[in-house]
Amino acid sequence: MKYSFKEYFISEAVKEKEFTVSIDNKEYDIVRTEHLRQKRKGDSKPKDFKMSKEKYRLIIEQILKSNLDISEPISVTWVNNDKNNVTALQFKNNKFFIFGAIMNSDKPDEKLYKVAKQKLEVKF
Repeated sequence: MKYSFKEYFISEAVKEKEFTVSIDNKEYDIVRTEHLRQKRKGDSKPKDFKMSKEKYRLIIEQILKSNLDISEPISVTWVNNDKNNVTALQFKNNKFFIFGAIMNSDKPDEKLYKVAKQKLEVKF
């Protein structure tokens, strides 16, 4: 089924500042920080406009299965339609804080969110 952008945005994009996901019968709070929710220059969409709650859940699940130190910043990258995407997050105070996202970039993934030294590549 093909969606128009408006239909996709309404049905998929996360709008809440904070929400909960369940992984292996455990609840995890996810906080979209203020920076993440700000509109991009010249565009009305938030920085993480391609992210659904399910995509965030899948990312957190992959992080928890990895050997990464979740108390340190982590950047999670993936490719979609030959475009690089990244979301950057850190676990503290029993919550995952999403502090950055870059969607549909032509830049190589290693140049996206260099502040997060730990990197994890996922596939959707």
